Formats: sequence, structure tokens, C-alpha cells
Amino acid sequence: MAEITAALVRELRDETGLPMMDCKKALTEAGGDKEAAKKHLREQGIKISASRSGRETAFGRFGIFCGVDKKAGAIVEVKCESAPVANSDEFIQFANDLAQALASSPKVTTATSSWPCHRPASRERPSRTSRTTCSTASARSSTSAG
Repeated sequence: MAEITAALVRELRDETGLPMMDCKKALTEAGGDKEAAKKHLREQGIKISASRSGRETAFGRFGIFCGVDKKAGAIVEVKCESAPVANSDEFIQFANDLAQALASSPKVTTATSSWPCHRPASRERPSRTSRTTCSTASARSSTSAG
């Protein structure tokens, strides 16, 4: 079994963004193999996402973007489980970046026809943001002919 060094744990943490102890545990279980540890962490993440899928997402933010040329704009609501996450700078930036991506994409004309995460039957979709379950609740894009 390979020795698990602090440098190896740090490399894995930098690559995955996960907590140090989770990285150390994955490396230990993988016998020091970084790629096997990543695979283990991915599998654990899927299990955690499945267990959190039923949680209520009562907090969130609207991301708003209006292009300088005023030809496209978007409003996106991103929900999460807690107010501290919804008020974090990273979460706010994520919502705004998502709105900008929606408005700037030449392939998107309406949220219902082109946005890949729009799901009319079930609006909840887990995603990675500050280790909480978030969902895209609505996405609207408008373009004007002109």
C-alpha cells in the first residue's frame, strides 16, 4: 500500500474541491491511487445527491442579465437549501453567470425549447454549489427582432 502524503491529499483536494478529510479517506481506500480515489469520490457524490434529492429548496437567488446591445436578456432562479448559501458571493455569482450564459448563447431562443435543464414535469435538478443541493427552478430568455 502506498503512503498517503499530505502533498497527495492536497493535490486531490485542489483537483476536486472537496474537503481534505474526504480526499484522505478516498486515497486510503484507493491505496494511494489518485485516479481510483477520484472515481470513488464521484461514486460517493452520486449516492449523496440521490439521498438529498427529496430535500426542500426554499431559498435562492435570481440571476439577471441584460446585454449591452439590449438584444437578449435572461432571468434565472437558482434555489438552494439554506439562506447562508443563497447569500454567499459565490452563489450570487453563479446565478448571474448562468443568466449571462443563457442570454449569450446563440442556440437558445426560449427556455422551454432550448435550455437543457428545463424540465416541466420536475423542476428540481441537483447541482454542485457549496456542497448543497440546488435546482434551476425557471429560466426565461427573451430576444427581440431587430
